[in-house]
Amino acid sequence: PLGNTLEYNAETMRKRYEQQISLWLMRFKIYPEASRRAKHEGEGIIAITIDRLGNIRKSYVQKSTGFRDLDEAMITMTKNATPLPK
Repeated sequence: PLGNTLEYNAETMRKRYEQQISLWLMRFKIYPEASRRAKHEGEGIIAITIDRLGNIRKSYVQKSTGFRDLDEAMITMTKNATPLPK
């Protein structure tokens, strides 16, 4: 069925774009030196809003790493990464 193919293609395209954004953001990742010395580690999730020109208009911590300095580093990463590739 054609409907399922279109849905599959849209989902595939969305996932690929998310991967591209993730790879782009990683280029701007900076591990705070104080966090490194304190051996702070954690996985966090940031949510971003992107305008049509690829500028990150809004970013916030959706899931904290458990450490304020690492959460702040994630937000700084998004600020430094704008504009995103198209």
